Formats: sequence, structure tokens, C-alpha cells
Amino acid sequence: WQLGSPTDNATTGEWEETIPVGSFGEPGVPSTLVAPQQDHTVGFSGYCFLTGVSPGSDAGIGANDVDAGQTTLLSPVIDLTQYENPVFSYWRWYTNNPSSGANPGADWWQVLITDDGVNWHYVENTKSADLSWRKCAFRIKDYVNLTSSVQLKFIASDSIRAGQYLDGGSLIEAAVDDLYLYESIDNGTGIN
Repeated sequence: WQLGSPTDNATTGEWEETIPVGSFGEPGVPSTLVAPQQDHTVGFSGYCFLTGVSPGSDAGIGANDVDAGQTTLLSPVIDLTQYENPVFSYWRWYTNNPSSGANPGADWWQVLITDDGVNWHYVENTKSADLSWRKCAFRIKDYVNLTSSVQLKFIASDSIRAGQYLDGGSLIEAAVDDLYLYESIDNGTGIN
């Protein structure tokens, strides 16, 4: 995994591999949660990729969210030349509109895929927030060819729009966990 890209310009909230702490509008009040308190992996309390871990559950929202630009997380390059019909799935958390945040719903969550390291194709490109872990899955051949250079890119961003409240900045938190690669196998029953 690669944390960051040369085109990144966020001033805080860069991607890191860490144990989530949780970020609340009101400390300890579940309805005000904006960043996850734990990773997604069932049965474990451990690591995930997170945009800036909160310095403490009582630090309040915005203490280490993505600010003033974008931050990028890149998966390892994956060789898919031996696969026939692979699928990626991952769990993600994304918010751009907590009830007490500025400029709600103004910023993008993006997931892209490449088969050559040069040309990238959108898998997700949304302003829709989710204050929970959401599973996303897609058939890889719907986006790229099965080469030896397949890679995923996850981008969380906070736009600058001069003249708007807080110069257009929003409260942005994102996380990624449990990336899986599946292969569809014919088991002889006609059901894959």
C-alpha cells in the first residue's frame, strides 16, 4: 500500500494505517459520530486505512479531518493475468456532511482502477456520505483489462472555494478496510 501521491495537497487528514479512535460532535454521543470507532473486520479490533486518526474521542470533529485538498491511498499493484472473472470488494466509510459540519455534501469520495498505471477509471465518484461501513463490490472486467498492473486508488478531498463559509471547506473523514479479490468459478451446477 502507498499512503499519499505526488498530486496530494491536503494539509491535514492524510491517509494512515492505524487503529481508529472515533470522532464525535459530542464526545460519546453515538448519533454525533463522524469517524469510525473501530475497523470493519469482524472479530478483531485492529487496523484499517483512515484519513487522519482523531487525537482522542473527546477531541471533537475536525481535529484531524481532511483539509484544503486531497489525500490518496494506492493499493499494491496486482497481477490478474491468471484470473477469468474476478471481483474486488472493500468496505469504506465516508462522510462530508455531519450535522455540525460546514458546507455539507460539497466534496467527493473517489475510487479509481487502472490496468496500466496511467489510465484510471472511476469505480466510485460520489458526494453521498455514509456514516457507517459500506461494502462496495465490482466486476473488474467492467472497468479494465486483466493485466499484471491492476491497481486501486482511493481519494478523499476537501475543496477550497474562496468566499464561501470557511472558504468552502467541509468536514471530511474516510476509511477503507477488508479489500478482497474473488474469482468466479463454475462449479458444474451452472451457478457461479
